[in-house]
Amino acid sequence: MHFSFLCLSALALGVLGGCGGESDDPAPLGGGGTSSTSGNGGARNNGGSSGAAERGNGVAPDPATLVELRALEACDVPEPCTAPSVVQLIENYTHNIQTELASCVLGALAQRRPGRYLHRTEAVFSNGNTQAQHVLVVAADGSVAYVRDPSQVFSTPGQLETVIPPDPAQRCTLKPASYFEACLAEVQAATPSDDDAAWACVFGDGTSLVPSRLDWFESCTREAPPRCESPPDAADASAADAGSEGDAGADAAP
Repeated sequence: MHFSFLCLSALALGVLGGCGGESDDPAPLGGGGTSSTSGNGGARNNGGSSGAAERGNGVAPDPATLVELRALEACDVPEPCTAPSVVQLIENYTHNIQTELASCVLGALAQRRPGRYLHRTEAVFSNGNTQAQHVLVVAADGSVAYVRDPSQVFSTPGQLETVIPPDPAQRCTLKPASYFEACLAEVQAATPSDDDAAWACVFGDGTSLVPSRLDWFESCTREAPPRCESPPDAADASAADAGSEGDAGADAAP
C-alpha cells in the first residue's frame, strides 16, 4: 500500500488537532493495535495551521524507483500482518508505538516468515510530517526485497512540500533472529518512562526533519528490478550448467 503525501499530512494534523474526538492526546495512525506513549503524556496542538501543502517543489520522483516500489507492492505474496505497523515521533518528543502491529512484524521477521510487510516511521508536528514507508518482501530463503519510500510535507501557507523519490530497490540480509526477538521483547516491555531500546529498533535513526532508516539488515545490494521471490542461487546454477556440459560431452563421445 502506498500512502498519499497529502492524505498522511491531513491524518497527522488531525491527530495533533484532536480531529474526531474531544481528547487532546494524540491518537495512533494506521488502525488497530495498542500504543505505548512516552514523554509528557501527549503532544498538544501548538497552533500551527492545518490543511495540505499548497504546492510542491517541482522535483519529479524518479520513474524507475517508483516502478520498483509499485512492483513490491504488487507482489502476489501473503501479508502475515493484518495492517501496516506504525510508530510516531510526536512534536519531536512523544513516542507512540503501536505495540500489537509492531510485534507482528518483528515476530515474523525473527521467523523469516515469507510475505510482504509494511512498517511506517513517522514524525508529526504542528505544521506537517516527515515519514518513511518501509516495504519488505521476505522470500522463502529468508532474503528480503526492500524499498524505503520517504516523504515530507508542510501545511504552512507558502512553505514548499519536499518531494523525495523512493530509494532504489535492494536485496537485503536480515539481522539474526535473536536481534528481532530482543527487539520484540523490548517493544512488549516498553513503558512511558522506559522505551529507549524499543524505540531505537522500531523507529531507526530519523528525526523530525529526516526520514528514518532502519537498522534491520546486515547487508543490502542493489536489485533492479526487485524480485518477489529469492533470486536463483548462482552456485547451483553453475553446477547445473557444468552437469549439462558433462552430459553433452558424454553424448558426443564415440
